[in-house]
Parts: sequence; C-alpha cells; structure tokens
Amino acid sequence: MKLLIQIFTAILIGSSCNDSRHYFDKICDGNTAFKFDSTRRSPSHANFENNKYLTIRQIGIPSDTFYLRIEGGSTGNNLKIFEYSFYKDEESFKIYEFQIRPDGYIDFDKGKDKLKDFETIFDPTAKGKHFIEELEKNQILRLPNSEEIPNYPPVDEMSSPIIIEYSNQCRYNIVWFYDINRPQAKKIKEARTLSNFLTYLKNEFGY
Repeated sequence: MKLLIQIFTAILIGSSCNDSRHYFDKICDGNTAFKFDSTRRSPSHANFENNKYLTIRQIGIPSDTFYLRIEGGSTGNNLKIFEYSFYKDEESFKIYEFQIRPDGYIDFDKGKDKLKDFETIFDPTAKGKHFIEELEKNQILRLPNSEEIPNYPPVDEMSSPIIIEYSNQCRYNIVWFYDINRPQAKKIKEARTLSNFLTYLKNEFGY
C-alpha cells in the first residue's frame, strides 16, 4: 500500500511539473529572439537599488529559468518582494523583506549584510500547489500597465505601485499597477484579477 501511495504521488507531481513546463513554454510561442522593451523605465525599488548594492538576481536577461517577481510597493517602512522561479521541473518560492530608511533607500549595508538574512524560502512540496492555476486564472502574465487601461483612475503620485516582472529565455516584461484598491479601480477587471492573485499570495505565503 505504501508503495502504491508513493507511485501515485510521483505521478501527480510529474503531471504538475509537465503542466507548468507547458504553461511557461507557451510564452515563447512566435518569439524567435529575446524581447526586451527598454523604453519602460521601471519604478521598482529593488531594480533601482540593485544598480548600487543589492545582490538580488537581475532577471531582464535571457535565461532557461522562468522568473516572476512581484514588488508590492512599500507599506510604511516595509518592502516585500515575492519571487517565483521554475527550472527543469523544480519550483522555488521566496519572499525578500526589507526596511526602508527615512531617506527612501533600502536599509541594506553591502559591507556587512547578507541577502539570505532578508529572505524567506518556502518548501514547494508544502506551498504553492495551486500557484500556476492562480497565475493563469488571473491572467497575470497578460496584464498591461494600469496607465494603458481605458478609464483607469488617474495615478495618485503619493502611492507606490505594484510591480510585476517576469522573464525566461525569450521574453522580459515589466508592468505596474497603481491604487488597485481604490473604489474606481475596483470597477476595472484587470485590477480585480490582480487583487485576487495578491489575496492568494497573502493566504498562501503571507505576502
């Protein structure tokens, strides 16, 4: 009986990995070269800081690994970054968490701090079983910038955006959404689906 359970579990895991691989391979359909829109200036806190001292992997380059990174904007003095990766049937889920200094910069001293002390790594056998399902259901990889959506409410310059960044061997893309919880934004389908996905990340990973 124990052997049958192990075989059944292996089949389920293998099926899940194949579904994931197929889902991410579809991103490259019709792409013959790596696509990078260099006209977009990222408002990402992490991207800006990375140019100076952070050691978070830059994902705007071709890679056999699929990366998805979500930066939720700063909440008070706190900045959280969710990162998912998929490579050769292996998934990784992690969250980086930093404090923001009064001058607006991330509180990280490259001389004495280590990035691993700012990250939480989750066991993919225990967490994220429905991650791909939620990603696809809410069409996160198809979202445009909120500013490109007709009738989206004007940006509040005091707010921090939610930034979605992803890449693989053929594509890099970054979009950002402002004020998804404002009453006007809740009428917009894309804001609602992003809010649904963020609720899933909160419930599953505490993001």
